[in-house]
Amino acid sequence: MTETALKIFLPIYFLAWFALAFAWRSYLTWKRTGRNPYRLGKSDNAHDFVGVLFRLTMAVSAGVVLLHSLSSKLYGYLAPIV
Repeated sequence: MTETALKIFLPIYFLAWFALAFAWRSYLTWKRTGRNPYRLGKSDNAHDFVGVLFRLTMAVSAGVVLLHSLSSKLYGYLAPIV
């Protein structure tokens, strides 16, 4: 796959994956239970800590995809050291 095609396909794929894996399933959960599945507390327990890490992971993943789509040069700095 060429670099240009990857820069176009990767963000589209990421958005589609996120929509199907999280947004759609969350919507179904909300319709069935009437509760927001992403509502996390602000207490100091393990459940809320994992929720914060989950949100951070999703934000970093979206940032990496965006960075790759905008600049391959900057994306090169995120590659593992070989």
